[in-house]
Amino acid sequence: MGGGRASKPGAWLACVALIAFSFGCEPRAGEELPALPVDAGWTQLAGSGDALLAANEHAVYALDRQGALQVARSQGDAPLAVELAADGAHYGVYRADGFELHDRAGARLAMLAPARLGFRHKLIGGGRVLAPLIEQRGPEDGRMVGIELRDVRGALQATIAAPDGVRFTRASADAITFAGASRVARHAFDGRELWSVPLAAQELAVAAERDRVAVVSAEDARRLVLFADGRRIGTADLRAPIWNVALSPSGEHAAVTTQRSLHAFASGRLQLNQRLPLAYAVSLAVARDGRMLVGGQDERGRGRALCYAPSGELLAELTLAAEQQAFKPAVRWLDAERVVALGSAGPVYGRCPREVAP
Repeated sequence: MGGGRASKPGAWLACVALIAFSFGCEPRAGEELPALPVDAGWTQLAGSGDALLAANEHAVYALDRQGALQVARSQGDAPLAVELAADGAHYGVYRADGFELHDRAGARLAMLAPARLGFRHKLIGGGRVLAPLIEQRGPEDGRMVGIELRDVRGALQATIAAPDGVRFTRASADAITFAGASRVARHAFDGRELWSVPLAAQELAVAAERDRVAVVSAEDARRLVLFADGRRIGTADLRAPIWNVALSPSGEHAAVTTQRSLHAFASGRLQLNQRLPLAYAVSLAVARDGRMLVGGQDERGRGRALCYAPSGELLAELTLAAEQQAFKPAVRWLDAERVVALGSAGPVYGRCPREVAP
């Protein structure tokens, strides 16, 4: 593993990159992160600030202001199956003999036992890994009935049992929330159950810093239920199925999209219904103050990223080239104003101001 560090591109490249940009496209010296090789089918992006990881089926790159360093590469024609930590600090490579953990510079830290029957490990940030506990039901069938929480050097920190099954998990700074067959449960990192509610979830989102959870109902994908400390604080029944859901770091603000509309919540109450100029929305991220970043594709198949104020005012927008992947671009906040949209050709950076300049 390893490779040379690519030279840092000029600010114009980082800003214009692909077709058109109107995210306040006045680059400030030293603030742009590097581009990646284009037309490379980029599928994952993780991290924030000035430390990102990006991956496709052939390589993992660590990006910072010094450039882009290739830290892993596929061997031969076999694709590289990787998992990136949410904070961009670590990554894991799925190998035949196990799940190999690395820091962002490529140094090998540990090898965990391989997950079975198609289940996968999950790097949740903070140097933590979720390893699935599987109950085998047949030669090629099983279900996840618990979670091992380990550190990135392989040490076991806690075990969480879920006899009714685990469908998917979401992690915040101090807890793990998971959806079972008929309930949503939240556990501390020492394994203690903090709360559990009888609700089947199709999707859920958690706040990074507080016990705030947004759940899309599995019984009716048009319904959103909002929780604070395990207590229901709001519900909404929309006209169309929910496609994306996200919370601000504190959980004070929440947002969802349907295929073509954006809906915003504050303190559990619906505040905004906004039509989107997209054929379909595919990603969503919410800033601390409630600004919303929506990724999607327009009628011409071009990737778009749109930034809205909590009031629904369009603050900034970005247009990428025609997108080859159905679920791109993925969008995320790098800090209070800097944003990134990951298309299949690589990341494109921009800014979303708190208000439109006069």
